[in-house]
Amino acid sequence: MSRPLLEVCVDSLAGVRAASEAGADRIELCSALDLGGLTPSLGLVREARRATTLLLFVMLRPRPGDFCFDADEYATLRADLAALQLEGADGFVSGVLNEDLSIDAPRTRELVDEAGAIPLTFHRAFDLCPDAAQALESLKGCGVARILTSGGARSAMEGAARIRELVTLAGESLQIVAGGGVDAASLPELLRITGVGEVHTSASRAMPPRGIQTPEFFCLSPTQDGIQGGIRQTDPAKVAACRKVLGP
Repeated sequence: MSRPLLEVCVDSLAGVRAASEAGADRIELCSALDLGGLTPSLGLVREARRATTLLLFVMLRPRPGDFCFDADEYATLRADLAALQLEGADGFVSGVLNEDLSIDAPRTRELVDEAGAIPLTFHRAFDLCPDAAQALESLKGCGVARILTSGGARSAMEGAARIRELVTLAGESLQIVAGGGVDAASLPELLRITGVGEVHTSASRAMPPRGIQTPEFFCLSPTQDGIQGGIRQTDPAKVAACRKVLGP
C-alpha cells in the first residue's frame, strides 16, 4: 500500500461497522475508549470478527491507570492473549512498563513470543518513557512490530518533530504509527513532517445518554467532553474525511 494506512480505534460493534464502511484500513478494537482503551470482551471480538474483513488488532490492557502491572494483572493479560488468539485477532496492542517508566523488556518479549505470528504493537505507554530513543531500541530487541506514539506530546502534531526522529531511528526494523488527536485537518502537515506510513485515530464524537433523564440523574463516568452519562461513538464522517486526505 503506497499511501499511509489508516487505523481507527473503536470500542463497539457499531464502531467496527462505521469505520469499515467509511474507509478505515485497519481496526484497533478495545473497550472503554474514555479510559484510554481496555481489553475488549470475548463477545465483542467474536462479533467484530464476523462484521469486518479488515485487519483486527485487539487491545490487551487489563485495567485503566498506569502500565506497571502486578503478577495477577500480567497473568490476566497473558490469559486474554491466549484466548483471543483463537478468535481471529490479526494483531495485538499492549504496553508494559517498569516502575521507572522504562520498557519492561522481559515481559514484552514474552508477549511477542506468545503471540507468535500475530504482530504486537506497543501502544502509547511508550510516550511515558523518559528516553524515547532507548525505549525504541529496547522494543526493537523485543521484536515488536509497531510503536504507536504521539512523540511524547499531548497530540501527534505537537510531537511531530520527535515522531520524525523515531521514524529515522526505527528504520526498517519496525513501523512507527502516529496517534493522538489525529484528524483530517491535521493530517497533511503531520504526514509532511513525520513521514509515517501509518496513522491512528479514534475519529469519534461525544453522544448524549439514551433513556429518560431525571433531575436526580447522576453520572458515574462522564465522557471527556463532559457530557453526563454520554458515550463516544465512531463518526463515519470523520473517518471518511481522514481517508479522503490519505487518498484512495
